[in-house]
Amino acid sequence: MTKGYVKVYRKLRDNPIYKNSKAVHILIECLFRASHKDHSIFLERQRVALKSGQFCMGYREFSESVSLSVSVIYYWFDVLEVERILERKSSPSGTIVTILNWDEYQKVERKVERKKNASRTQIELNKNGKNGKNGNNIYKGTLGNLKLSEILNKYIDLINSNTKKNFRETSGRKEKLKARLKNYSYDDILLALTNMFKDPFYKGKNDRGWVANPDFLIRNDEQVDRFINIGSKKPNNFENEKTSRFNNF
Repeated sequence: MTKGYVKVYRKLRDNPIYKNSKAVHILIECLFRASHKDHSIFLERQRVALKSGQFCMGYREFSESVSLSVSVIYYWFDVLEVERILERKSSPSGTIVTILNWDEYQKVERKVERKKNASRTQIELNKNGKNGKNGNNIYKGTLGNLKLSEILNKYIDLINSNTKKNFRETSGRKEKLKARLKNYSYDDILLALTNMFKDPFYKGKNDRGWVANPDFLIRNDEQVDRFINIGSKKPNNFENEKTSRFNNF
């Protein structure tokens, strides 16, 4: 598919992946491949229905199309999935990739009234308090305007996908998240979560099989701040710090 165009929003520059040219290259290739309308394809004599924002791929052919290694493709697809930019579903015929919020960012508004409503909502949100929150607990961020319950749902889903556990939403976790959102945006929370799970230690790859549960990150502001600002380089005393982590739980 070489005709047409896709939209790339400037706020991509605010995402940490923008600083890595390989990640951006992979993301742009995904946008180019995604279908603009629902249609069906045949894979190994099987009919596969694709919705707008979806495409089917193989990791090897994808790596060849962008001149990157298969391991690099796997790594950045994992990151893009944690960042909630895309989702993947594997099958014997290939991997179906879904670009999340495709319709929101790529489809052209056709109704003037819809535009007016969106504009009014944005103005009302901008008049409200810190981090884009209003009296109804609506929070602004790169994924749109979300309620506290929606943010908690995404937060729990991300933790479960990384730890292979089945943690649940609770009133206690909702209150902790609400407290953290007083000083941090939900983009900050998700960034801290992404940074944390870059270290396999928090996914259970340690001598006790311990994994970071939903309460671990949002127990206090200092914990969130720690993972937002975590550096890509290991400190000189990294090994000592690693062995003493259980003392911080």
